[in-house]
Amino acid sequence: MTCVDNWSAKGNFNFSTGKNKCPDHKPCKKFSQVYSSHVDFCQKIWDGSWRVVADSEPCFHITFNPENYPNNANPNDKVARQRALELVKLSTSNVNQCAQYEPLLSLVACLVLLAISFSD
Repeated sequence: MTCVDNWSAKGNFNFSTGKNKCPDHKPCKKFSQVYSSHVDFCQKIWDGSWRVVADSEPCFHITFNPENYPNNANPNDKVARQRALELVKLSTSNVNQCAQYEPLLSLVACLVLLAISFSD
């Protein structure tokens, strides 16, 4: 049972007592009444932090058996490293785009572009 579709959105739960408390105006419902599918559930529950992708795409595994991976490795480490490298490459390419500006404007433009690239 749940009362909201996005558990991490501000105001959806009151955590002050150490337990989740639904807002007064949100009655509890069955998951099937709140989410239209497993994809809807996964992509809404943590404020869009998770996304369902094809098995061929890199993704985090919520559960896994380390014995199924070389050297009992955590498969999420590889995905995290890959995403970190993508973010570094993105921020580096944004810095290179700033070269056409005067020194002070270049600094401001680069900081704005870096902030935007890390906000995703």
